[in-house]
Amino acid sequence: MPSTFQELTPQNFSYNSPLGWCPACQGLGVERGTGQSAIISNPNLSLNQRAVSFWPDPKTNRLFARMLQALTTTIGVDADRPWYQLTPLQQRAILYGSEQEISVPSDPETKQPGFRFVHKGIYPTIDEATRVSYTHRALFQDLVGERPCSVCGGDRMRDDAAAVRLNDTTLPQLCRLPLTETLEFLKGIKLSKEQKKVAGDLLSEAIHRLEFLVEVGLHYLTLDRSMPTLSGGESQRIRLAGQIGRALTGVLYVLDEPTIGLHPRDNGRLIGALHRLRDLGNTVVLVEHDREVLEAADRLYDFGPGSGRNGGRVTAEGTPTEILAMPEQSLTGAYLSGAKAIPVPETRRLVRRDSTATPAVKETGKKTPKSKSLFNEPDPVSGKALAAAPGVGAVSEPAASTLPLTDMRSLYDIPPGGSWIELTGARQNNLRQDELHIPTGAFTVVTGLSGSGKSSLIMETLARAVARKLTRSGEAPGPHDDLRGTSKLNKVILVDQSPLGTTPASNPATYTGVWEPIRDLFTRLPEAKIRGFKPARFSFNRPGGRCDDCEGMGQKKIEMHFLPDVWVECTTCRGKRFNQETLTVQYKDHSIADVLNLSIGQALELFGNIPKIRAPLATLAAIGLDYLTLGQSAATLSGGEAQRVKLAAELARPNNGQTLYILDEPTTGLHFDDISKLMKVLMSLVEQGNTVVVIEHNLDVIKTADWVIDLGPEAGVDGGWIVAEGTPEDIVEQAAYYQGRMEEEAQGQGARAKGKKGSQSSPSLTQSSLVTFTPTAWSEARRETYLSQTKRPVPIRSWTGELLTPIIENETRGEIEIFRAEEAAKKQSGDIDLRHVGKDTAAPWQTDGRAWHTRDRISHTGKPCRWEGPALELVIDALAQRDELAPVNWNHRSVVEVMSTEKAGGWFLHAQTGDEWLLTLKFRVKKGTFDEAALQKQLPLKPLDQLDELPVYGRGDRVKVKNIKGPFQEVTITVHWAREIDTPAFQKFLASAVNSYRQQSTAAALVVGDLAPWKVLGRKWHLSRKGFPSAKRVDWDAETLDQLFTLIESIAKDSTTEWGGKQTVTWTRPGESKPAIEVHTKRRTSIDLELYAPAGTFGLGQIATLGETREVDTARDGRQAIRIGLVAASQVSDTDLKKFLKQIWPV
Repeated sequence: MPSTFQELTPQNFSYNSPLGWCPACQGLGVERGTGQSAIISNPNLSLNQRAVSFWPDPKTNRLFARMLQALTTTIGVDADRPWYQLTPLQQRAILYGSEQEISVPSDPETKQPGFRFVHKGIYPTIDEATRVSYTHRALFQDLVGERPCSVCGGDRMRDDAAAVRLNDTTLPQLCRLPLTETLEFLKGIKLSKEQKKVAGDLLSEAIHRLEFLVEVGLHYLTLDRSMPTLSGGESQRIRLAGQIGRALTGVLYVLDEPTIGLHPRDNGRLIGALHRLRDLGNTVVLVEHDREVLEAADRLYDFGPGSGRNGGRVTAEGTPTEILAMPEQSLTGAYLSGAKAIPVPETRRLVRRDSTATPAVKETGKKTPKSKSLFNEPDPVSGKALAAAPGVGAVSEPAASTLPLTDMRSLYDIPPGGSWIELTGARQNNLRQDELHIPTGAFTVVTGLSGSGKSSLIMETLARAVARKLTRSGEAPGPHDDLRGTSKLNKVILVDQSPLGTTPASNPATYTGVWEPIRDLFTRLPEAKIRGFKPARFSFNRPGGRCDDCEGMGQKKIEMHFLPDVWVECTTCRGKRFNQETLTVQYKDHSIADVLNLSIGQALELFGNIPKIRAPLATLAAIGLDYLTLGQSAATLSGGEAQRVKLAAELARPNNGQTLYILDEPTTGLHFDDISKLMKVLMSLVEQGNTVVVIEHNLDVIKTADWVIDLGPEAGVDGGWIVAEGTPEDIVEQAAYYQGRMEEEAQGQGARAKGKKGSQSSPSLTQSSLVTFTPTAWSEARRETYLSQTKRPVPIRSWTGELLTPIIENETRGEIEIFRAEEAAKKQSGDIDLRHVGKDTAAPWQTDGRAWHTRDRISHTGKPCRWEGPALELVIDALAQRDELAPVNWNHRSVVEVMSTEKAGGWFLHAQTGDEWLLTLKFRVKKGTFDEAALQKQLPLKPLDQLDELPVYGRGDRVKVKNIKGPFQEVTITVHWAREIDTPAFQKFLASAVNSYRQQSTAAALVVGDLAPWKVLGRKWHLSRKGFPSAKRVDWDAETLDQLFTLIESIAKDSTTEWGGKQTVTWTRPGESKPAIEVHTKRRTSIDLELYAPAGTFGLGQIATLGETREVDTARDGRQAIRIGLVAASQVSDTDLKKFLKQIWPV
């Protein structure tokens, strides 16, 4: 039946309009589902080679092999052909299936009968499974995400508009091209005279706007790129291009860091665009830190002299030349003039195997010496020496066996961390399946033009792949072949510039963890002890000590309809966050609120003699954050400040040096001096043995790296290659090699033009007419020819190497300052132990306990107790007449204890005196002595609800009897007035209770097993189902634990085994006092196997496949603690677990 189409209007070509968008995805181009990259593990594999990652392996699963053969035969697919070579229709048949029945013939070898099945398709099967089964939904959760819309295929537009072609190109196809190619396409359109009348102005305007976008360095973007995926700098440059296109005059333009995300190569384009705006008669104001932009400005205003409370003044103003002449007055001028600088490191952490290849820098401040280039060997094709770029300093030539170069790692010893992280076959977005090599225990910078593939390689592939390998969870990484070298890693941490939190409750003190020891210090002060304050009292996140009106925020949020919420100071606490009772506790005349208002520098002075508090504060101060306020709201911190706080928290906590830190453009918004402080933190993390990987364009950061990976050579489709790798010196040499290669080709081209025609028999490299290189211009045949003739990677231009050349050649060498947090934490002269604070002052219950508990007592809330003190005196005086009881122990703030003179049966009475309205008396007697109903009748105490005189409520009984573990019964009586127990009935109860307790405490046949059955039963106790913290179901079988015991005993044969623990069993080596193996047997969720080894011995990557859960941490004694949770017998019988145990306990 013929189709009819309506006449299309401009709105029909817009995916932002209901008239033009795809009705299924409403113009988004994506839908929720399973993406092909998550299903097809490697498009270079065939179906027989498991191109579909979660299908069984046909080589090992005979039944599936039969089904796959029948399926491919029926739908006409070659099962041995790589996936990417299958036609779209064949791929669709696999992914979406059909209703056709597929017959599987019988198997003559196994004599299995034939059968039929319907292949519904991978996508429909996953969707159906996730709808009907929670188990399958959890299984496939990592495969589900955004995928191209199944209706429009990601085109976003209605089908008829998407089919309209201009020069054989549809609008969606045009929108997917990089802006440079889109511009070339539009410029290539030739309009007739009549067509120009209709579309001439539209075409000129489109070309005009695209030229501006390319001019400001956005040539790698595509028109269909969504705005949320753009960086702040890219968004600003798009708006800037729009303003340039309007050609307005008399406008004030204010831009904040427009160079964010821009490679130094493209700075000239941006500066040219800004100058054009200025030349049109506009005023352009920039907040900027980039050196090249500052030098191109007409006038500079330098704010300072410091940051935060130490800044806010204009310290210098003038032209760039004038600012350069004021290095003492202007911090910016000092860096621009060279009076201050981030030095090029004297040595790199990666050591060359040939010692003569190390740059010979004898003294700090000396320039890099020139020497023979790594790439100056004779060319295998022409036989001539390749010329280096003019002025390029190089490292010495390595041994001849290292040439020709195929892998820069071959020049270096094993990295400080002991291995290389290797990622192969990465192909996310524009990546070209190059091998990524990152040295562990070193500082690596990944650089390249904007859009060259850095984030795709590091953030979307490497970071996710490492996280998934270590934890077996997280987002699915970009497609790649393999990841190796992670065995020494324990975790991967991404440190960005996002806020520490979104409310005033988040601040530097809580994030770095220094708030915990500060609260602990206040808890130990005498005034806090008297009032019974615990650490929670000094928390603004918990009720009790905080201001109830603002809930510890110090501010109240006023919700504004249609406007952002507004925070105003709390009128009750005046921003102090705490109530008056809490503020009465002071340390050196500072309340807890005063401490929050101190700057980090002031707090360091106040707590400078307490190591546990000093260490994190000293770390923050050392990296230039001493001006921040401890309690400063996280929302008021800049991105750079927030990032440094995060890094300081990592630096201050105990570190075993096995963490991979990844940062994406951390210098965004940072001044030269801030970058210097940032480098101090990053280098300090590396010095602890960690691996730091930074995506960065800033040359001051790149020059300090131990290893550089440069992506390019261009952006978008012209990027995705690793064009150079090595130390910064190596990158400079590789850039020089490329330039020399191009000079040779240019010279060869000129010679061939003047001489005779060369042979046409083979595509030799010397016959090329190529002068400038781009990946699209260098054909695959030419690439293969080059590889076969030179046996080294194709030379590709490294813009970073070229820009780095004058820096490596001319800048002075030095050492970047390192801060060692462990030194700040060490005990120094005059230090005091936090645990000893307040111990030199006797508490009132220690000097006169009777007076404290009966007269001067203060409740746990800090208020005076209201129950009658004579009530306690009545009970204590009656018991003091019994000779079988020991003297009363008053030496506790809120508990008075009475026990037997023999001390065999534990305590008899605990009188709890810390409640404001009630005294609680707890008696321990022989099990079965009292009946609760009879005792309540004997002691008729009314429920609290019936006591109108007291402002407390409760329907519960005030006399309770409960049998507890062991041979005891516990009687609990709550009292307010002395008259309630000043009765003959209570005296009778008291006498009976004492007699019962005496019988039990002096009984010779006291059964130890009733009190501690684990000491008697040993192994049987741990295998039993008793002793778990709750009555809920245990998730593992006793047979699994027994199997684990047997495994450990077979390995640790010479050990001392301790079965007498209530919840743990330990194995200790001969001659040692601390256990090497510990098993927690009374945890419901899993059997926890804890193994101890010297610090830094193992990484989480080495145990990533063992057990149900895994963790590597530092034990209190400094050893490494490896925790493996086991729930199934198959996990215990895993041969890898046995091998690992043998590493812990070598035979």
